[in-house]
Amino acid sequence: MKLLKKGMAILLSLLLAISIGACFYNGDLASSSTSSEDSATNTPSHEEDSSGSLSNEEDSFDSSSSGDEINPPEQTSEYEVIKPLNDDDSPQRLIKTKYKTQGAVVVDAVATDFGADPTGINDSTSAIQAAINSVRNLGGGSVFLPVGKYLVSETIVIPSYVSLIGDWNRPNADNTDEDFDYGTVILAKPQLLGTANPQDKPLLHIGESSGVVGLTFYYVEQNAEKVKSYGYTIYANAPSTATLKNLTFLNSAYGIGVSLNAFANELVNLENIYGTFLFNAIRHNATTDVGFYDNINISPKYWQNASSAYKCTKPTTLTSFIYENLTAIILGDLDDQLISNVNIDGGKIGIKFTKGIRAEAGFWGLVYKANITCQKGVYADYLNAASGVVFTDSNVGIVENNSPIGCIKMSNSVYEKAGGGRIVQEQGDIPKSEIGSPLAFEFSSSQRLFVANNLTAGGRVDNSAALQKILHLAGEDGGVVVIPNGIYRLNAAVVIPKNVEIRSSQAVFSRSGANQTDKNGVIFISYVSGASFILKENAG
Repeated sequence: MKLLKKGMAILLSLLLAISIGACFYNGDLASSSTSSEDSATNTPSHEEDSSGSLSNEEDSFDSSSSGDEINPPEQTSEYEVIKPLNDDDSPQRLIKTKYKTQGAVVVDAVATDFGADPTGINDSTSAIQAAINSVRNLGGGSVFLPVGKYLVSETIVIPSYVSLIGDWNRPNADNTDEDFDYGTVILAKPQLLGTANPQDKPLLHIGESSGVVGLTFYYVEQNAEKVKSYGYTIYANAPSTATLKNLTFLNSAYGIGVSLNAFANELVNLENIYGTFLFNAIRHNATTDVGFYDNINISPKYWQNASSAYKCTKPTTLTSFIYENLTAIILGDLDDQLISNVNIDGGKIGIKFTKGIRAEAGFWGLVYKANITCQKGVYADYLNAASGVVFTDSNVGIVENNSPIGCIKMSNSVYEKAGGGRIVQEQGDIPKSEIGSPLAFEFSSSQRLFVANNLTAGGRVDNSAALQKILHLAGEDGGVVVIPNGIYRLNAAVVIPKNVEIRSSQAVFSRSGANQTDKNGVIFISYVSGASFILKENAG
C-alpha cells in the first residue's frame, strides 16, 4: 500500500512537470547530465539479441551538428496558421487543428510546405525528413503534418528535441462508420524486416527529448492471411525522455520498441495509445528512472472495425492469428515504472515480464486498472528481487509467475493463479482521497501568438523584466508566449497573467542532457528564492 501511494504521488508530480515543456536549474550555470541509478549495461539475456544494426553514431542524434543546412521555404500551406503578432519573421506558427487538442499547437515547420503530399499518391518520406532537419537546425521544435494521407517508404529519423505532430481523431474499437476520418495518417510501405530484430528497420526512429504526437499508422501491404514482418513502427534506442502520445496503430506487426540494445532510458511517456498489433505492441527495457504509461488500448477490433479505406478484409483470420501470436506488452529491467488504464484483448499473453539488458535486473513498479482478456493475462519469467510488480483494481485473467525472485502482488484485483510461483493477494478498497486526482489544464482557444524575442540567451543576463514585459503584452487579451531555444537566467519571479500560456516550441516534455547545447530546447536558470513562476487564473 505504501508503495502504491508513493508511486501515485510520483506520477502526479511528473504529470505537472510535463505540462511545462521546459527545463529549470537552480544555481550556477553548469553542464548537466542524465542521472542514472545504474548506468552499467551488460550482456542481454537469452531473449535479447544485441546485434542490432543501428550504430552508436546513428543513435546519438547529435543535434549540435548542422548536417545538410536546410532553410525552411516560404509558408505556402493552406492549413490555417496564425503568425506571431510581434515577430512576423519567426518560424513559429500557431496551428488551428481540425480536431480538438489539449492546449495550443505551436510548430516551427509544416511538412506540406516542404513537399509532403497529403493525398498519399507521392512518397513523402524525403519531404517529411527535410522538414524535420530544418527544425533540428533551429535547435529543436515541432513539425506539423496536416490532416491527410502521407506515404512513407523508409525510416524517418526524428532527432533529439524535435517532435512530429499530426491532427488526430481518437478511434473507437467498435466504430462502424465507413467514412470515419482518422486525421493525419501515415501510409507505411517500408521494406520487409529481413532480420530477427524488429528494431533494425523502424518506420520512425526517435531520439531523446523528442516526441511523436497525433498520428495514425496503416501498413498498406499488410495481410491478415499472409502476415508480413515489418520493423517497429516507432523505435527509441536511448531516450532520456521521449513522449509517444495520441497515436493509433491500425495494423502494426510491431508497435513501439524502447532500448532493446544496450542502452538506458528515463522518463519515457506513452499516453493514449490505440491499436491492433500482430506480434508485439510495446517492448521496453533498461529504464533507470521513472517511466509511465497511461490509457493503453490493444485489440484486433481497431483494424477489424476500421473505416472502409483501412478495414481488415479477413477479420476472423486476424482474430485467430493474434490469439496465437501476440504478446502485447513485454517489460524488462524497468525501475519505478508506473502503468495505468491498460486494456488488452485477444492476445496470447497480455503483459510479460522478462530479464532486460542489465544483468540480474528485473521489473519493479505499479499497474493500476488493467483489464486483460488473453490466453494468459500476466506472465513473469523474471522480476526485481526486492519489489516485483503490484496490480491494483485490475481484472487480468490467468496469472503465472515463474520468476526465481520477486513476486506478483494482486491488490483488490480479480485473477486466476497458474503454477506455483509467488503471488500475493491483498483485498480492500484503496482510499481514493489519499491518491488524489490529476489536475485538468484547460486553456482558452487562443488566436494570439507571441514570441519572446526580447530575451538574452546564454544564462548570464537576467531576463526577468524582459520576459515579464511580453507576458503583460499577451495578458491584455490572453495568448500563447513562445520562448525561443536557449538558456535564460531569472533573478526575480515572473507572473504569468490570466489566460496566458508560456511554452517552448517543443510539443513534449524535455530535459537537459550531457550532449545538450545552448540551442537545444529551453532552459531556465533560476536565482529566485521561492517560486520562479507565479500563475494566475487559467494560466500555464
